[in-house]
Amino acid sequence: MARVKNASREGASKGAVSAPVVSCVGLISKRTQASVGEVVRRFEESLAARGVKVLLDKECARHAGRAGEALPRRSMVGKVDLAICLGGDGTFLSVARRFAPAGTPIMGVNLGRLGFLTEVESAEFEVFFDRYLAGECVVMERMMLEADVPGDDSRAPISVLNDVVITKSALSRMLEFEVRIDGVVVSSYRADGLIVATPTGSTAYSLAAAGPIIVPDMRAVVINPICPHALSQRPIVVPDDSRISITLREGHGNVFLSLDGQVGFPLADDAEVCVRRSPHVARLVRDPSVTFYELLRLKLGWGEGQRGGRFS
Repeated sequence: MARVKNASREGASKGAVSAPVVSCVGLISKRTQASVGEVVRRFEESLAARGVKVLLDKECARHAGRAGEALPRRSMVGKVDLAICLGGDGTFLSVARRFAPAGTPIMGVNLGRLGFLTEVESAEFEVFFDRYLAGECVVMERMMLEADVPGDDSRAPISVLNDVVITKSALSRMLEFEVRIDGVVVSSYRADGLIVATPTGSTAYSLAAAGPIIVPDMRAVVINPICPHALSQRPIVVPDDSRISITLREGHGNVFLSLDGQVGFPLADDAEVCVRRSPHVARLVRDPSVTFYELLRLKLGWGEGQRGGRFS
């Protein structure tokens, strides 16, 4: 596997970084535009010119016109030194859940719009990849959460990078649930739902629900009610080693558990959802010269500091 220096703070490591050994990468995409095929073919040629073997997932192989060469993502785990994710943050989340248990670094190439997780634009890929090979990038470890539904033996605990969300369907009444942290009752909520987010996920759904932005390397978890009935019920930030228990009260039906906004299933009226820090971390390839605060300015349009390509 690739050997790269880890960094605990976004943009903090500016010294020498050991160069990774990259002999095989996986190209992964979920985008459906025809232009993705051109990107895949260009990346393949670039990587081959650098002596790197390339494995294609189903979507990349289809875009490149070689569906017969596709390899399931699960089969790439343990075989690639680097997972290159082509798409937006949604694609990145699914790749993170798949490759985090193996500790595989993930490089996000933004083909979407906002792109908090995807690090580099398509046009800048070759320059950024060469910097990675030269040891000029860092691999940031991002905490993940693990969600479990005790009593539901049909589902194993699932790790997520962004958030665990309990929500209602469009026609359901307001939900009622009790939240405990380390066995201590925090509050009984009446709300449209509840978000439990990592620092990485604090800029996703939780931010849209008026939650706080948390610096990614903080050891914290956000608990954020969605449209609470009482204005006094506000988001709370707790330590990352907290054991969070959410118990539904009264039967309303049509209650769902959503994981990273991509995996979900219905909950029983009296279900309990337990959330804790996952034993796995997502490993993101980052440019150490770009701080998280600069990223906020770039992505959220906060005044001065917006700029074009970083590597031109």
